[in-house]
Amino acid sequence: MILFERKKQEIINKLKGFPNHLSMDDQGRFFIGYYHQRQDFFIKSEENNNEE
Repeated sequence: MILFERKKQEIINKLKGFPNHLSMDDQGRFFIGYYHQRQDFFIKSEENNNEE
């Protein structure tokens, strides 16, 4: 559980200009979307490395 909290904090720390003008629900959606985008980036990178 602590590992996940640390990973989440790493992601949050990399966010610049977190859109605080959004509602709390929309901020949550933004964060989850950002997290998914980052994960997709790493998955595609790993797939490209495996193809080489």
